[in-house]
Amino acid sequence: MTKSEFIQELSKKTSLTKSKADETLKAMLEIIVDSCRNSQGVKLPGFGTFVPFHAKASKRMNPQTGKQMDVPARWVPKFRASSTFKRTLNG
Repeated sequence: MTKSEFIQELSKKTSLTKSKADETLKAMLEIIVDSCRNSQGVKLPGFGTFVPFHAKASKRMNPQTGKQMDVPARWVPKFRASSTFKRTLNG
């Protein structure tokens, strides 16, 4: 599903106009990103949790050159699906 298809479905299910549905989606995503940026997670019961995860520095191999390269420590986003969501997908 593309973003525009998602906005269309959101518009249908909520009786919002497409522009209001787009604003709502943008606001929701902005809140999730800002929360993770501030080292907080976002818990959505029945759906899942978005959390910032600190990945340690590591050495990796460049597949094109075969040379070792250092990957610095960094923050990466992680999503953990709730058990309810997982059960829904697995019938």
